Amino acid sequence: MNKKNTLLIAASIVVAGIVVAVALIYSLGNRQSTIDDQQPGTEDQKLNIDLSSAPILGEANAPVTLVEFGDFQCPACNVFFQQIEPQLRERYIETGKVKMVFKTLTFIDSFDGYLEPNESFLAGAAGECSKEQGKFWPMHDAIFGVEKLEINAGKNAENNGNLSKAFFLETAKSLNLDIAAFTSCLDDSQKHKDQFAKNMSEAEKLMSKGVSTPTVFINGEMIQGVTQFSEYEKVMEKYLK
Repeated sequence: MNKKNTLLIAASIVVAGIVVAVALIYSLGNRQSTIDDQQPGTEDQKLNIDLSSAPILGEANAPVTLVEFGDFQCPACNVFFQQIEPQLRERYIETGKVKMVFKTLTFIDSFDGYLEPNESFLAGAAGECSKEQGKFWPMHDAIFGVEKLEINAGKNAENNGNLSKAFFLETAKSLNLDIAAFTSCLDDSQKHKDQFAKNMSEAEKLMSKGVSTPTVFINGEMIQGVTQFSEYEKVMEKYLK
């Protein structure tokens, strides 16, 4: 291992500690109710979006289901995370009106799987592996949190080395995950390829004009791109009357 790689790993570990601390404060401050286990047989009835293995944030019986198709490296998804999601969690998810579902896409990567560059894939795999231990949403917040630092600093956040295996292992430790199980899951690239391919196939069917992120479905109604919170609110309120 050369000096550059050693410094990169050390920096990843420091950043992981900072971002996880912020993510946990964010999560506790929002008093989130998390359902990370599988919900067999569930789906968005209007568009038949498969929710059987997707992580769900909020009350399982909430009257409104919001499904986000996102890529962890997508700058627009990070804007959604920073500007839309805090209001969504506080006003709708915490109050039991809306449950949120995240469907991982990994199309920012230039290559599939663990060939370089691979950060969208690795981030998605870390989310899936955290989900298996009931910690998808803290990992979700940590990933978007570290990308937020890059984006807000005016840097190109895509495939710049910050979403490394060292970062995810340190983040998993900070979240008190079983590291052996997490590592084994993270290294199972074929399992994740299959899941992300399934998500992409679903996205292609739903988004007839082309896949883009973030794309949100609220009880089946599609909103593409980052818009004002009022646009999401208008649709959610329609189903809450």
